[in-house]
Amino acid sequence: MSTVNKGRKIWYGWWIVLAGSIINGIGGGINWYGFTVFFLPLRRDLSISYAQTSLIFSASRLEAGFLGPIAGWLIDRFGPKLLVIIGASLTGTGYLLLSQSTTFWSVFILYVFVISLGYNGGFYICITTTINNWFIRLRSIAMGIVFAANGVGGAIIVPILGILVAEVGWRFAAVVAGGIILIIVPALAFVLRQSPESIGLMPDGYSNPQKDMQPEAKTMSNNNFLPGQAIRTKAFWLTAVAILLRMTTTMGLMVHLVPILVWKGISETTAAYLVSFQALACVPLFLALGWLGLKMSKTTLCALGAISAIIGCLGLLFLPTSLGVFLFLLGLIILTSSIVNNWTVVGDFFGRTHFATIQGMMAPLHSLGGFIAPIYLGWSFDTTGGYFDSILVTTVALLMSSVLFFIVKPPVLPTKTSRLTSSKL
Repeated sequence: MSTVNKGRKIWYGWWIVLAGSIINGIGGGINWYGFTVFFLPLRRDLSISYAQTSLIFSASRLEAGFLGPIAGWLIDRFGPKLLVIIGASLTGTGYLLLSQSTTFWSVFILYVFVISLGYNGGFYICITTTINNWFIRLRSIAMGIVFAANGVGGAIIVPILGILVAEVGWRFAAVVAGGIILIIVPALAFVLRQSPESIGLMPDGYSNPQKDMQPEAKTMSNNNFLPGQAIRTKAFWLTAVAILLRMTTTMGLMVHLVPILVWKGISETTAAYLVSFQALACVPLFLALGWLGLKMSKTTLCALGAISAIIGCLGLLFLPTSLGVFLFLLGLIILTSSIVNNWTVVGDFFGRTHFATIQGMMAPLHSLGGFIAPIYLGWSFDTTGGYFDSILVTTVALLMSSVLFFIVKPPVLPTKTSRLTSSKL
């Protein structure tokens, strides 16, 4: 008989999920979905080009690449709570200071070296690592809930930011964003714990994991690669490049989402509401894809997400506006939602013990792509007056990502004997 949650009404891991969901919802709603609302007002106010505006966000993604390995090591070493508090304090304060900025370089420095430094080190990587540590068999479900909260945050926060930007201005909207982060996120950090073992519990709520776990979960529980072992596997590099291509295209499209919709003849206000709709529509898909991750291959789900975005991008370019925009948003919704299985794949492949470090080792690759893509889309618009060529390139990158996700296979943890043998060769 299973001993899950024996003697407990609510296992503490689900409180971790709740706190992580709210943190992810606020951070994602403001920093991930919200940036596109600030894009055009910032460009107009500072009298800069699309490429320059894109550079602000792109540089923050490049910073994440350099910060990823360090943040991963710090989380594995000190736990998530301290980093979330520090990260939220930096990000919230950065938005308050941003509201007073009047030049391109002051905005650039504040966004990249204060706001994004806090966000990249204290939000996303902390929450995904914590969830990975607390869950094994139910990992994709827990991740699905946390990422669904990201969509809820976008659906709630983006319309508020859009109205504030339209009625009061982007500076006041930045003050509101900073205040929300500073008031709520540091308090929620005190709920987080590094692992169930750190407070005398077991993953998934089992009291006797070796007895109660299903065979697949036992295998994943024991599949803990050292960072040096992980980086020497083919699976590491195929997964890293697949995620690189997928996240590169997603970041480029998300930063330029409002400008792309305006390019297709939609007003800025309507475009902000469509971004909100896109975020809200992701919520059930995050949960559905998390559940499907228990039933079928997570890498296949990631590949299908990329294929759906290819169809959407081609529809935007070659079909009538209304149908094209619908297919484009639908494809982007599925692509964005499939991120729930990106990092569960990494957790399943390489284990819990060094997840943050291994995830951080992948960060330089996908952050380099996140740096290039928004600038490329902005440069393409500045030089051609539209997004046609850059979206075509996006479809090629998505196709390559889908192929890699289809062919990658789980790595085999080296035995002690094989490690000794290989070290002598």
